[in-house]
Amino acid sequence: MTVYHPQSGYFEFRQGPIHANIVLADELNRAAPRTQSALLEAMEERKVTVDGVTRSLPEPFLLFATQNPLEYEGTYRLPEAQMDRFLMRLSLGYPAPEQEVEMLGRFSDPQAMGIKPILLPEEIITLQRHVKMVLVDDRIKRYMVQVADTSRRHPRILLGISPRGLSHG
Repeated sequence: MTVYHPQSGYFEFRQGPIHANIVLADELNRAAPRTQSALLEAMEERKVTVDGVTRSLPEPFLLFATQNPLEYEGTYRLPEAQMDRFLMRLSLGYPAPEQEVEMLGRFSDPQAMGIKPILLPEEIITLQRHVKMVLVDDRIKRYMVQVADTSRRHPRILLGISPRGLSHG
């Protein structure tokens, strides 16, 4: 985006999240068609245009995208002409209940996932203290997975609880 500085009368370009080597567009089909088009154009051309100025994206540039099932409310279908810009299309389904219990354990320790901090060290330490105060017994994790798994199999539920939804609950 371009930011205007009224004191100097100067416009400054500030790179956004698309200016990264690896970008995850989560739930791409929830974005408005114009946003979808802009992301897919960045994938194809490796460039973005802001205020009439075209800028190259960093090399390498890789965009991953997820989408919700099309039957889910609030989604916009990606045109077939845009779908062909993706190298591959995978449908992963849900993990087995025991794998999901394991996932819950892994996601509770950000260090084990290899995530690099984006906060100040003091902020991370404070958050880690809060996280460590929460104890979730394996029996509770198994119960949570059982509820999620049941929601996926229930004949009156169109879209069950996702693993990500379960881990954020």
